Amino acid sequence: MDPAEQLAFAARKAEQLAATLRQGRRPREVTVDPEVAACAAEIRQSILSMQQPVSAAVAADLVVGLSAFAKMRILHTDMLNSLRDLPRKTWMDLSMPILAEAVTSYAQFQLEDPEFNQYLSDLLVSRGVQRIGAAKLANLTYAAATLNLGAFEGVHSLFSAAFAGAEVGRLGTFDLSRTLWSLARLAPDVYESAPPWALKLSEALLRQKKPPFGYSLGQVLWALPRLGLVKDSETLWQKVKGKAGREAYAEKLRQADSSSQAELLRGLAENCEAAGLQAAVLNAAMLRAMAAEQNSAAEQILQLMADRDLWTPVTYRLAARLGSSIRGSPAAPGLTSPGQRAHKYVRALYHALAKAKPGDAASAAAALESFSRSSKRAWLKFGAADEKGEVLEEAWKSLSQGKPRLALEFGTFLGYSATKMVRQLGRDSRVISFEMDPEVACLAMNFVELAGLSDVIDVRIGQCEDLVQQLKDELPPGSVDAVYMDHNQMTYHQDLSQLQESGLLSKEVLFAATQALKPGAPLLLWNLHEAQKAGIFSELDIVSSPDCGFKEMEDWTVLAKATTTRTRSLKRRQAVTTSKAPRELTLLAAECNLMRWRTAQGMVDEARWNEFVQYVRDGMQKFAGITSTRDYWPDQRWRDAARKHTYERNTYDLRMEKSKLTVKMVLLDVKRSEKKNEFMYETTVKANVGDLLKELCELHNMRLKVQRLSLACKELAKHGPLRPEETRGISEDLSKVTELDVNAYGQPTRPDESGFRTGVPPPPEVGDVLTRTAEEAAAAVASELVAQRKCVDKKVCQTQIDNMRGAVMIAYPAFHRLPIYAGDRQQLEPVAPGGTVNGKSNDLVQQMSVQDFSGCCSTLMQDMKLTEQKDLLPLLVGVLQHVGNAEFAHGNAPKKRSGAFSKSVKVALDEAEKVEECESFRRLRRAALTSDARYLFQQELSSKDCDLHQVDEVLLQELEPTLLRFGFPVSQAGVHDALQVLSEQHVVKTCEADDDPVRQELEDREELDGASELQCVLEPAQTNLWWAGKELRMDQTLEQYVGKNEKTKIVAKLAPKASGAPVREPRIDENTHKAMMAHYYRKQEESKKLQDDEDDSYLDSEWANPKALKSALVGGGRPISWKTR
Repeated sequence: MDPAEQLAFAARKAEQLAATLRQGRRPREVTVDPEVAACAAEIRQSILSMQQPVSAAVAADLVVGLSAFAKMRILHTDMLNSLRDLPRKTWMDLSMPILAEAVTSYAQFQLEDPEFNQYLSDLLVSRGVQRIGAAKLANLTYAAATLNLGAFEGVHSLFSAAFAGAEVGRLGTFDLSRTLWSLARLAPDVYESAPPWALKLSEALLRQKKPPFGYSLGQVLWALPRLGLVKDSETLWQKVKGKAGREAYAEKLRQADSSSQAELLRGLAENCEAAGLQAAVLNAAMLRAMAAEQNSAAEQILQLMADRDLWTPVTYRLAARLGSSIRGSPAAPGLTSPGQRAHKYVRALYHALAKAKPGDAASAAAALESFSRSSKRAWLKFGAADEKGEVLEEAWKSLSQGKPRLALEFGTFLGYSATKMVRQLGRDSRVISFEMDPEVACLAMNFVELAGLSDVIDVRIGQCEDLVQQLKDELPPGSVDAVYMDHNQMTYHQDLSQLQESGLLSKEVLFAATQALKPGAPLLLWNLHEAQKAGIFSELDIVSSPDCGFKEMEDWTVLAKATTTRTRSLKRRQAVTTSKAPRELTLLAAECNLMRWRTAQGMVDEARWNEFVQYVRDGMQKFAGITSTRDYWPDQRWRDAARKHTYERNTYDLRMEKSKLTVKMVLLDVKRSEKKNEFMYETTVKANVGDLLKELCELHNMRLKVQRLSLACKELAKHGPLRPEETRGISEDLSKVTELDVNAYGQPTRPDESGFRTGVPPPPEVGDVLTRTAEEAAAAVASELVAQRKCVDKKVCQTQIDNMRGAVMIAYPAFHRLPIYAGDRQQLEPVAPGGTVNGKSNDLVQQMSVQDFSGCCSTLMQDMKLTEQKDLLPLLVGVLQHVGNAEFAHGNAPKKRSGAFSKSVKVALDEAEKVEECESFRRLRRAALTSDARYLFQQELSSKDCDLHQVDEVLLQELEPTLLRFGFPVSQAGVHDALQVLSEQHVVKTCEADDDPVRQELEDREELDGASELQCVLEPAQTNLWWAGKELRMDQTLEQYVGKNEKTKIVAKLAPKASGAPVREPRIDENTHKAMMAHYYRKQEESKKLQDDEDDSYLDSEWANPKALKSALVGGGRPISWKTR
């Protein structure tokens, strides 16, 4: 295949896979999908074999692939490098929508490449952005702001002018919010008065029926004041503050002073569900009011907390400091339990409140440590704990020298590290700590107050970007002696650069940061390494130690120190420029960022992190020559074990024999009958018809199995397991007459009206899981998916079977208390292939779900080639006990049994009597008595010249209730009559039980008299595939019938060979045909007119979106998945 064509196919397939995320598929499933890896390998192969420079058409396909992988959050370095290396002429030849998509996709990886960013900004300024729709313009503006293109000349003017003439009324709340934030981000300065385009966007946002919320609301509240729209910001806040989330409150708190923060925190407390969190936020509000010397406001908060019974030990401390006379409630020490639905962070604080000694910082820190170590689920990642904490304490202690110090902390968390800093720097020192999350910041304020350090630790809500500007107004230059970072590792180097530019750092500043290796801060390490070479820092110590709580996971603690004797002056340090980081290091930083995102999605476990950490360590040494300077491990064997881990990164090498990409774009609408669709299947025109037919039959049978098990699981959840065969259909009144115990499994709680199940279901909560899983399984293979254009494959069916197995295992661990004869257990209980019954092959027994029982017996007798007939006995016993009433599920009379079946039972009985295996003989008789073999057993018994005393005790015990109930004499004739009655009752009961799981699993053909469709198991050898009235030959490919066009949908039918050609699909009526023609003609004329008028607004219309229908139909459910071990 031509490389350009290969790239186009792979890019379109990647686009389809990325679209499954919008259909409810989880990111983890998409990331590990072999088809995604195959797409990536195909794209890499096509890029390496393609001649340079590429055309604009090839570049457009490259952009499509990059966009798909950006949505899947997969870093494809070959596509990124190819995009970067495109010549300017190719960029200029790209259409504006493709160019916008390229910049948007590139921005999602957040690569720091100033040269390429300037190249993109020059390209956008020279091309202009006038000929794209408003939605694409909003996305492009957001991408430019993410890449920080506002630092380059002309970019802000370009986008502001574009929105001045854009139809912003087409934008929704989300796009308007992001656009305002983006333009404020691109602006070089804060506006004193709002420009016209800002007024236009703000008015459009305020007119929206649904105001922004969550993160979008926080973006708008940040942007509006910077665009000179303070009044609009306040109007929006008054409109949404009753339902504003913590993101919005975080932004308002960043902009407010102490007195205003107290009132805002009271509003935030009203949005907290857990009582413990609400109390902590109100305590923080009281601290802010006291800092602003608003004692009356603090008293009001105390009274409010007393009315709500929210006083905690911290509240009592604050009331004592305030000298309040308000009586606290609950009584001292106050609330020490966070209440229901409390987050782990809240529970950690209240554990400290209950265990720590108030005013003792060491006791408070120890309480947090004890909570973190109490269980795996309670674990908290403290960057300054354990070995890393010892390294940091040693560095801070060396800095104190008896002088009061000022330290800045980025990432307060719960206040643990801030208290440690004060203890090492000295009680006269001061720590200013930044925290983005307002709720976490409030928890930290409570902890700091508990430790008795509120006067020296100042917790502030916000980011370095804004708060450093506040510090420049508060602090003199060179006043910061220590900096500690433990927040977002991807911004470490940016925050440090901003601090250096602010002039706040002293000449002897100590910089410390943890988590430089996990998840990794490659760009910070590079900048510090270069700064040391330039003389900005005199010492750079990279300490290797185990991560907190993981003895085999390595992490680096970075210590950089400047001294007056060896460091350049502050003015000269600001003038020094360091060299650019290597491209490989920039990509490594992007991978670290992706790992952080995947961890938040639950996609990365501890083992994978162990491997990735070593990958980052090797990358730092390989690309930058940076490695640890010393080790701080309590046991060197831990370090050696940690460094043995290897990370197998998917480089998408040319190992195509392992993952060959098949572009499956032919859709088969498969039908079994003329009435309705069955399922949709995706294949390719190169598929062989014979292989395709086999695949379709297997998929059809697996769908039936899922449907059968779904019904069985629902009944199991509703009425419990099946009764033994001899008690099914018998009521409690009748059981007293027959002396059969129908309640052997316990007293029924939900009796089964039909009497087939025990009436003892699992607990309600477990039953709900079982029912929901069964319903989700049935929905996953339902025929209604055809209308939604959703394809089904064997992987989906197997996943649903695994889900139901997991649900049944929850209700019945290891299938305990679930009878062996239950059909759902027989189909769900995993059996190793080639298992044995008494030492012989058991594969035939396990094949009963798809094979005819008589055929199995015949095969068993012919193929086993046993030397002695007695070896056949245990196998037949296993077969009989496994299938139970299999043959009677067909509804045939006993006399219609096949010859192979009759012969097998007869041989088994004869051989059992010859060898005198009493136990096996009794087992076989019991199996025959509780199955369709009763009639045959009766014949064998009557043919023998024996009296009643020769009938074994087991059989007599089974027959005695029937003899008494019907008044049969206790004689040979009475035994025969009782057996006949039991056989007839068995036939009636089995024929009525259409929903019996054993019948649903084992029945393999659909009868001609209109039996249930769940019974139509298909065998490829007895089935034909039809399309358009033609039978498809097994030796040909699908291409010979449908042509080479991969984008094809056909209606295929599966029909038995003996049934002849199925009825053809009806043609659409004439009126429908005319309506379709008129619709497409009208759409064509509208598009032509808009193009003639040079109006590109049609790009934003609903009919111009090819994914609109899919977006409207596809749901977003995420079922629980169970996997076999």
